[in-house]
Amino acid sequence: MAILLKEKGLLDRTNLCATDFNKQSLDVARCGIYSLNHMQTYTSHYVSTVGIRAFSDYCRARHGSVRMDASFSDRLIFSPHNLVTVEFFGEMQMVICKNILIYFDRGLQDRVFQLCSNSLCRGRFPGLGSKESVDSDKGRIFETIDRRESLFKKGNSPTIEARATPHSRTYR
Repeated sequence: MAILLKEKGLLDRTNLCATDFNKQSLDVARCGIYSLNHMQTYTSHYVSTVGIRAFSDYCRARHGSVRMDASFSDRLIFSPHNLVTVEFFGEMQMVICKNILIYFDRGLQDRVFQLCSNSLCRGRFPGLGSKESVDSDKGRIFETIDRRESLFKKGNSPTIEARATPHSRTYR
């Protein structure tokens, strides 16, 4: 996401919040060092988004691993986050919950949809994984933009009044 925003000239006006329940996953992401074995997949994902430059322009390979360009870290905020216990995480333009909802039952999925609705500005976007959709009862608060890519938009439906909890943070 940071690469795409940079290529569109928007990264300097953006704060990206990278969150996860797993602290080890956050630590790996914060370091920006990834196994060379995964780079073919990352490169193909980048190419499929019609990236402007070569993916290798944004990282350097060394000793069997790849380090992402350190300039991206200025715009990234890494924070632990539990979708099950937090009710609100700020006014966001986009929330991406990629490949997490498939592990939740209907009740937890509904809770995440409500969290996204409460946290997204009207007309903004929840992004889901390719195997996920907003077919549950709470899903009606989102309009489908591209079902194949699991991209939706927050509609004009009313949502529960968002309230901050002691564990939530707002990033603007």
